[in-house]
Amino acid sequence: LIESVQTVLKAVKKELQSKIDRLEAVENQRTTILGLLQSVQAAANEAKSLQEKCVKKALDNDEQRISVSSDDDNEMKQSTSVPNSLLDQ
Repeated sequence: LIESVQTVLKAVKKELQSKIDRLEAVENQRTTILGLLQSVQAAANEAKSLQEKCVKKALDNDEQRISVSSDDDNEMKQSTSVPNSLLDQ
């Protein structure tokens, strides 16, 4: 009877060890996947930050171009205007 109980216990121990090994493998996969997800999230955040910086820089450049263009237009109008004293003659 003792030998049969020992045999059953060894079989149960082997089965439990197999389940533990599978659970550890799943846990390792889960850890790896979570690490990958964190890397992807960090990359997505960095990409979003870069995109926002690019958009801001593009808008700033557009505003500068518009400002320079307006200044150039004003300077051109002033330099091409005919003084009133000449028009009266």
